[in-house]
Amino acid sequence: MRDYPDIISKFTLLLSTGMTVKNVWLKIVQGYENSKGQFGERFAYEEMRITCHEMQGGISEAEAYERFGKRCETAQYMKFGALLSQNMKKGSKGLSETTKPAITYKIAMQTITCIIDVVIKLKSIVSTSF
Repeated sequence: MRDYPDIISKFTLLLSTGMTVKNVWLKIVQGYENSKGQFGERFAYEEMRITCHEMQGGISEAEAYERFGKRCETAQYMKFGALLSQNMKKGSKGLSETTKPAITYKIAMQTITCIIDVVIKLKSIVSTSF
C-alpha cells in the first residue's frame, strides 16, 4: 500500500502526456526495474511487472489489469485495476481525451483519500505514543 500514491502519481503524470495506458504501465515497470537494485523489491511494482508478463503472454489488457487489482488485495488497487479494465472493455485502445480528466480525477481522489487515511493513522499512533 505504501507505493500506491507514488504509482498513481507517476501514472497520472505519464497519462497526461498522451501515452496509452499500456505504455504508461510499461514505462513505470521499466523505471522500477532500473531502480530495483537500489531500492529492493516492492510488492505493487512486482505485481505490475507480472501484469506486463501476462499481457506479453497473450492475456488481454483488461483481464491483466483486473488480475493485478485482485492480486494486490487492497481496495485502492482493485478499484484502479477495475477502472483500467473498464476502459479497455469499452473498446478504446487508449484513453480518449474525454475520459482522461474523469480517470485522472478519480485517481487523484483515491490518492487523496489514501493520504488522509495515512495521516489519520499516523496522528493516532503519535497521540498514543505520548
